[in-house]
Amino acid sequence: MPGCQTRLQHCPRAVDGPRDGVFERLRLRMGAFSRVGVVGLGTMGQGIAEVLASHGVDVVGVEVSEDAAARGLAAISRSTARAVARGKLTEEERAQTLSRIHTATTLSALADRDLVIEAVPENLELKRAVLAELDRILAPTAVIATNTASSAVTEISVSTGRPDRVVGLHFFNPAPVEAFVEIVRTVVSSAEVVATVKSFAEGLGRTPVVVGDGSGVRSRTWSPSTTARLFGGMSTPATSAASRSTFTKSSHRQPISRCFPQRKPSSPLTSEPPLRKPRKTSASKSPIR
Repeated sequence: MPGCQTRLQHCPRAVDGPRDGVFERLRLRMGAFSRVGVVGLGTMGQGIAEVLASHGVDVVGVEVSEDAAARGLAAISRSTARAVARGKLTEEERAQTLSRIHTATTLSALADRDLVIEAVPENLELKRAVLAELDRILAPTAVIATNTASSAVTEISVSTGRPDRVVGLHFFNPAPVEAFVEIVRTVVSSAEVVATVKSFAEGLGRTPVVVGDGSGVRSRTWSPSTTARLFGGMSTPATSAASRSTFTKSSHRQPISRCFPQRKPSSPLTSEPPLRKPRKTSASKSPIR
């Protein structure tokens, strides 16, 4: 709900009436993570920060330099201006959204964050280094999420001392437009953390689907050494058919059966293909000599 603050009294539409319960539930959902950090203000980081801020979340975005941070803010400003032109936001809501986004050039600026979303380039070692530093800086109760689309979340999470509080939170591009969000749980992700992140994503107006590491949009696999560090020998949780169907409906706008049609039996009595009729061949091409 663009422009709606976490606190009900700040929301212009939260007035006495039958909608009070709706806003109260939204406030409770958003309350779990009222302060969120975003590491990396590239294409995905910009979009994620915009989504968060437009729903009343206080955001700190971290970049490698002041220039990079300024470019990220400028891109968000342009994006929200387009939203105003399309009638998706008012000028007041745009101003409120931009006022909630702050930038920094060191990860230490995220020390008070309840949730930090890593959105740096797809480099496994870089992601591991970022999460290891975040683990050192953040409070023990804070949750760390990675927006990776290709790396195994398990491989990233073992760089921290809290792999149970690390999940994948994969937004799709462009984040302000795409409603689908993939929440990736590892074999050691806390069920409470996964449920809280899912509720938070719903509060952002997104359609979250929880998947196991390795069964999401891209196949994620991790090395035997990583599995050994996580109790060893545990298999990847399977993604339910309902989750796969929700994904395809959200991302492709059509049921899963149309994206991945099932092969129909060739015969009503058996799944075996019918015998093929021998092709007629000319005498000159006959295989019998």
